[in-house]
Amino acid sequence: MGRTSQRRSHWGVAVFLAAFAVCVALDQWTKSLALAHLTTGSDVELLGRFVRLTLVHNPGASLGVGSGVTWVITLFAVLVSIVLTVLGLRTKNMWWSFVSSLTVAGALGNVIDRFMYADGFLNGTVVDFINYGPFVGNVADIVLTLAAVGIIGGVLFSQPFGIAWLDKLVYGGEDEREHGERGEKAGHGENTGRSESGENTVLGESEAQN
Repeated sequence: MGRTSQRRSHWGVAVFLAAFAVCVALDQWTKSLALAHLTTGSDVELLGRFVRLTLVHNPGASLGVGSGVTWVITLFAVLVSIVLTVLGLRTKNMWWSFVSSLTVAGALGNVIDRFMYADGFLNGTVVDFINYGPFVGNVADIVLTLAAVGIIGGVLFSQPFGIAWLDKLVYGGEDEREHGERGEKAGHGENTGRSESGENTVLGESEAQN
């Protein structure tokens, strides 16, 4: 059991790091292409009128919300990323390793822009270029959307986090260790009952013979 759990943990770390590296690299690469080939306000059709390429420097969060407090958004994203990185590396569930990695990659993909293009304290703008019509986003936003879907799906299908206090907090059930201890106690009680029953049977047969 211990070796299996440890092996699963190592695979979880590998999945977390691999997904993080791929997503951040893809996000930064596509942003560099957008900066190199698009001009601010340009409008290039990609999938007809449904998806276009439009270069926008976004100072806020999604849909430009919070443009006046960019540094707050940045610090919040960094804090959330640190917490999710710790949880993502500790969980024994491959699903949550992957989903937490997507969340961290999406958040830090935009945080990198805040640092790179800042002219003050964490007030840099995020490079957005995928125009869906109502809003303009980037690959990091797509990754965050996939992470949100993964979180909802994981909770709906009761995917255990493999972290005792978090499983209790979300699902309200007993953790694996308590469940195992109960199983051991039940098994011990059953074996004890069988042993006592066997002893009584032997004593009864002995008395009958006498």
